[in-house]
Amino acid sequence: MYRKYECTEECRLEQGVPVRRIRALRDFDDVKAGDLGGWIEKELNLSHYGICWVYDDAVVCHDARVYTSAKIRHHSKIYGTAKVSGTITIGNYTNLCGTAIVSGSTSLDEFQDIQGMSESEPEDTIEELDNKQVLELHLKQLLDWNTGDSNLAWSDIEQIRKNAETYLRLTKYLDSKKGF
Repeated sequence: MYRKYECTEECRLEQGVPVRRIRALRDFDDVKAGDLGGWIEKELNLSHYGICWVYDDAVVCHDARVYTSAKIRHHSKIYGTAKVSGTITIGNYTNLCGTAIVSGSTSLDEFQDIQGMSESEPEDTIEELDNKQVLELHLKQLLDWNTGDSNLAWSDIEQIRKNAETYLRLTKYLDSKKGF
């Protein structure tokens, strides 16, 4: 295997585990050899194949995995057993956790919390919910995220609707026994 990054000695705690900053070992896509990336707990978190990368102050830890051409940017956090693949870009303060799986060729960058099902949750998947239910779920997540400021401007409703549609298209739930 031709490694594309290494873990530096720079370390911090994130989600209860130590994570280390990564450094590119070769040029690929918009990353140059020597560039510092984001933070991972272990090499299992970020594939050496493809052009996937963790940028900025983003974190991937636990048993989460980033594959193919996925880009994790800004202050995003991918953890649990979440999987990210395709040409998707996840940015800003998006959190992807649990058993959530996101793939495709779009971006998630609007302060989103996306959680996969745990074994204690119902077997329904997000695809089985209608758009109104997804919008309600997404709106609740946004309000929970902003617990200190629950006054949502009406001008944000259209963006929330678009985010809910993106959420519906991109998020797939799998139980913990299914692999990626």
